[in-house]
Amino acid sequence: MNNPKLVLNIKLKGGLCNKLFCLFSACEIAIINKCQIIEPTFGWTYEILFSDIYDLDYFNEYMLKYTINYNLIIKKNDISNEQKIIENKINLWKFSEGVLSIQRKNGNMNKDCMNINVLLALKINKKYLDLVDKYYDVFIHLRLESDWKKYSKNKKLNNNERIYTDLNTFIKMYNSTTFSKTDIFFTSGENQINIQNNLQKNGLISNFYFDKNLEYELNAVINFEIACKSKIFIGLSRSTYSNCISLKRSLLNNDENYIYNFKNKIEKRIDKGLQCNPQDSINITTFINH
Repeated sequence: MNNPKLVLNIKLKGGLCNKLFCLFSACEIAIINKCQIIEPTFGWTYEILFSDIYDLDYFNEYMLKYTINYNLIIKKNDISNEQKIIENKINLWKFSEGVLSIQRKNGNMNKDCMNINVLLALKINKKYLDLVDKYYDVFIHLRLESDWKKYSKNKKLNNNERIYTDLNTFIKMYNSTTFSKTDIFFTSGENQINIQNNLQKNGLISNFYFDKNLEYELNAVINFEIACKSKIFIGLSRSTYSNCISLKRSLLNNDENYIYNFKNKIEKRIDKGLQCNPQDSINITTFINH
């Protein structure tokens, strides 16, 4: 392959899916400018390489339809003396928000947008495939972490929306649905055993996955992949994690995606994970232009 002369060095910021949105931006910028990207790092508690989480060969092969004759992401040790490293000066998160604001306003996404293509190019590292080979009727993304609760107190919203929903309130909403009471999988960043016990006390039999020996964001990716395979997904529209899962599930022809952060009800979203405003997520249909 004929590698470009320029290699872009990027820094991904935020939690897992905030980092992914930054990666979407970086890929678009690199493709437009015909340059490669130095393999980025992920990690919340310590740094891990992209290839520690995802299959780098699969990613590069998928993205060849845009690069034609070179790998989009290059390992640092593979950079040649003829190549020049340039530091990224563009705010990747703001770049992504600019793209999303147009998509949200128009209610459509183009099949060639990087949000779609990078998500489809992300395949979990082969050594973790056995962990994600699971199927559940219902996958629930519960935002009960202490930092999320603190964050929610500083957000001013309309009376029908809540950023933070305590577990007892969620259980009441869930038990008013016809969803499965026994084949449930949930993810939350903290207190998984306590959550599982409280669900069981209310007649909900659940499973979860969290391995303290794995980096926090690697745990999140494993849960992400399980969520994408489940029959039903329930999350919240104010979370990039929930939104990315909803988008990928829609790309895999599964639109059984729901939110629980609006009107104290669990409602079906029709936006393919595009809208962060919960009212919009259940009322504005997103179309993907082919």
